Amino acid sequence: ICKIFDKGVYCRTAIGARGTVVGVSAKHRSEKVLFSFDGFLVELYPTNVERKVATRYHVGDVVLSKANLSGAVVIGDRGTVVSVAPGQQRIDCRFVNSTSVSLLPDQVELE
Repeated sequence: ICKIFDKGVYCRTAIGARGTVVGVSAKHRSEKVLFSFDGFLVELYPTNVERKVATRYHVGDVVLSKANLSGAVVIGDRGTVVSVAPGQQRIDCRFVNSTSVSLLPDQVELE
């Protein structure tokens, strides 16, 4: 998310605009990063942007297990997300059999 207003040649990047990292700047390799905002490429200093990761899982989401976990949870069991670790590295779920398990994101899918 852009933290500055940048008036480029082809577009303006407003504060709060969402963009995607494309690579390093060809002209300023050691200093700037190349971003895409609405299809326009913009070179910005890393300090001019803020990293926001789109979260896939939220508390209350209904999920299905994609893993067998010691017989307590099997593939296809239905559960509810009760907490999500920062960066979505672990997802705590409570399943229909009242088993609470901390899972990796690839061990569940949204129902």
